[in-house]
Order: sequence, then structure tokens, then C-alpha cells
Amino acid sequence: RRGVEEGAEAGGDDDEDGGDDDDDDVEEKEDDDEDDEENDEKGENEKESVEASSTRPLGSLIHTARNHTKAITTLLTTSAHNGLERILTCGIDGHVKFYDADTFEVVHALKYPSPITDVAVGGKGTRFVVGMSNGNISVKTRTAEAAEKSGRGKKRQARGGTYAYFVRGKNEVADIEDFTVEVDKKKKLAKFDKDIKGFKYASALTSALETRNPTTVSAVMAALDMRNGLSQALSNRDESELEDILAFVCRYIPMPAYTKLLTKVATTLANLYSEGSCSDQVRELFNRLKHVVEEEMGVRRKIRVFQGMLDCLVERRMLDEMEGELDI
Repeated sequence: RRGVEEGAEAGGDDDEDGGDDDDDDVEEKEDDDEDDEENDEKGENEKESVEASSTRPLGSLIHTARNHTKAITTLLTTSAHNGLERILTCGIDGHVKFYDADTFEVVHALKYPSPITDVAVGGKGTRFVVGMSNGNISVKTRTAEAAEKSGRGKKRQARGGTYAYFVRGKNEVADIEDFTVEVDKKKKLAKFDKDIKGFKYASALTSALETRNPTTVSAVMAALDMRNGLSQALSNRDESELEDILAFVCRYIPMPAYTKLLTKVATTLANLYSEGSCSDQVRELFNRLKHVVEEEMGVRRKIRVFQGMLDCLVERRMLDEMEGELDI
């Protein structure tokens, strides 16, 4: 009997100890559940961030990038043709981010109209494929030459306030997908154009005569005539300059394209230098100009006579045709 009572008392003590152990197990399970809930909440708050860990045994965090506004669906690494490594991320916010694998900075970004579910790169960086939640697939390709021009290794960043920073981007090569705008360089003005703008009419006419181009000379004379500066440009000329002007007028005044303008120039020259004393060579040029004008006027008279004869023949032919039609 005494042994049974002792055994019962020992059993009671064991039950009490067992109850205590069960209570401890329940408390540990509740602590584990709380830890799991905290980890889940932490994961939900950081699901749009990208974390990079080192390859050391501890796997310590070395960088965190927060460039997406919604959950990230795909993360991959790729190597370009020039050896540069890139990290690509895409998310349901419709953005694709390209990171430099060394600095973890965003070097490029793309925007799509729908949430992105997956992304892939192939062809040594010449083909880029994106899958979206609306069922569409976007495929972008470019030639290897364009890819090589668009990425030629890392470039040194210019420091602000330096000359290199001021001229940055001057020698950049446009990508095949870029829209280029061609800017026409400002043309330099010729000497006679500068002289006309500076109201140096005599110098402008001299510079135009030096070109030996009748189109240029006539254009300058027409511009001077519009500015009422033709008389100023032709006056106070020495014999050599006057010879050049008269020789030009005598040569091109018979041509219909220059006749009207050069007739006005010849009249202005005659009014300016008729009373003054001129050399024999200048007088000879004036006589030559007179002969050319008289010869041209004789040709014009013959042309008018011939034109009148043609008009008579044409009218006679038309009258004959009308009489024939009336007889019919």
C-alpha cells in the first residue's frame, strides 16, 4: 500500500511536469507564428525593391534599389557584346529597368502600356522580348553595328564646371531607333553681301566683278538698284574700274536676261561720265557700247518686221479656214 501511494504521488508529479512542458511548447509555437507574420509583413513592404548580396559566406547586403512602384515580376542578368554586364528588372507597373552591374545605377528604362510578366534578351543584346499581361509580346531588334556603336564601353563622367562637361555629347552617335534632326549650318556671307549690308556699295560692285560670274554681278546690281545705290556704286571710279564695268555691260547687254538691268546701268554711266575727261580707252569702250546698242536695236527692228509678216500670214490662214468652213 505504501508503495502504491508513493507511485501515485510520483505519477502526479510527472503529470504536473508534463503539463508545464506542454505549456512551454505552446508558447514557443506562438512565438514562431509571430516571427513568421513579421517576416511576411516585411516581405510585402519590400516586394518592389531589388537587393544585391555579396558572394561572401554571410551574404551581406551591398545595395538596394527602389525604382519600381509595384511588384517586380522578373529579374535577370545579361551580358552585352562588348562585355558589359546588365541587370534587368520588370514589374506590373509596366517599366523595364536596366542597371549597371558594377554601380547598380539605372542606365536605361522602357515603358509599356500593360503590366509586364516576363522579359528576355537574346542575340548578344540585339533582340529584346517582353511579355505583357494583356497577351501581347513586344519584340525589338537592332543590327550588330548599331549595337556596337551605341555601347562602346564605359565612359568617364565629366566633372561639372569643366570644358568636357560643357561639350559633353558632342561626338555621340545616334542609335538606330533615335530620331535625328539635321541642322543646317549657317552659310558664310560673301564679301559683296557683307559690303551691301554695310552700305559699301562701290566695294560690293567691285567684289562682284572680281567673281567673273554674270549672274552674281547682275544680282548685285539689281540689289543696289533696289536700294537706290546704283548711282553711288558707279560714281567716282578710276579708269581701270570703269573699263571693267563697261566691258561687262558691252558683253552681256545683248542677252535678254540682262538687257533691262544693263540698259539702266549704261544710262547711269553715260550721265555720270559724259561731261568729264576720259582716257582714249574709256572713250573707245563707250563707242563700242554705242555700237552694240545700235546693232541690238537694228536686230530688234528686224525682228518686229519679221513678227509683223508672220502675224499677217497667220491671220490670212485663219481667214481662209473660216471661209472654207462657211462654204461647207
